[in-house]
Amino acid sequence: MRRRTKDEGRGTKDDKGIAFFIVHRPSSIVHRNKAFTLVELIVNIILISILVFGISFVFMEGFRSYWINKNLIALRSEARAALKRMAFEIRIAQGVTLASSEDVSINSDIDDDGAIEVVRYYKDSDNIRRQVDGSPSPGSVMMGYVSSAAFSLSGANSVILSMTLSKNNDKIIFRTKVRLRCV
Repeated sequence: MRRRTKDEGRGTKDDKGIAFFIVHRPSSIVHRNKAFTLVELIVNIILISILVFGISFVFMEGFRSYWINKNLIALRSEARAALKRMAFEIRIAQGVTLASSEDVSINSDIDDDGAIEVVRYYKDSDNIRRQVDGSPSPGSVMMGYVSSAAFSLSGANSVILSMTLSKNNDKIIFRTKVRLRCV
């Protein structure tokens, strides 16, 4: 009878001399390890669904925030440009006439031709319009989405412009005081 060496152990050797062991398992265990059970699949589907819904919620909130901020930035930019032009023209005006709280007219040489023009700023529905020398056209739109506008005189040589702009339930309030230089 031959003695076994250490390398032989209880298994057999393959062609390269590496020992491996043959383990016999009952057939029920072997078949169980080949696939997932129905409970495992359902639990995995639920966990993946929760993960996907959580990630999609984060992305949707990010997009919603982006669009809100984009609208507010556009609204502010448009309003600032219009108010800057209005303030400049009121500042160089030689006279101001307040027809109503939403209608102001200024007398000024806005095109540097030596003639005094009458420029009227007024609220029309949800726009602030600019009309020069009483032209029959309704005037150009200076800014839109105006929910309220108020022009008022402060002393003999100052005009206060107050406007509330609203778009998609977002409100922005602008208020500025302009001092006339030529009065």
